Amino acid sequence: LPKNSSQSLLHEAIVKVFQNGVFFTEQDHRMMTDSIRSKTSDTYFKLTENLTNREIEVLRYICDEQTNQAISELMFISKRTVENHRLRIIEKLGVKNTAGLVIYAITHGLYEPNSKYYF
Repeated sequence: LPKNSSQSLLHEAIVKVFQNGVFFTEQDHRMMTDSIRSKTSDTYFKLTENLTNREIEVLRYICDEQTNQAISELMFISKRTVENHRLRIIEKLGVKNTAGLVIYAITHGLYEPNSKYYF
């Protein structure tokens, strides 16, 4: 949610997360559907870069709301290495923040909410 979200939007988000495990604002939803519809034209993301298997693994942990420290422990790498992976993924995909990473992962079939991936 944006920092300046209204109280009613916050309430709606809490209810949706409780019911479905995930909540997206209208803007997020619009961005995802537009991205899916326009696979060959310009999208919100740079699709020319491929992510490595390791970057996909980090991305899935990010989607599971794991902290950099937790990811480092799960993957047996340093926290700094996780931070570097995160920055490289953001750069490759052309997104601005973690929300963009999650939207990318869901729209491109790299992550499904409430699914557990075994790495």
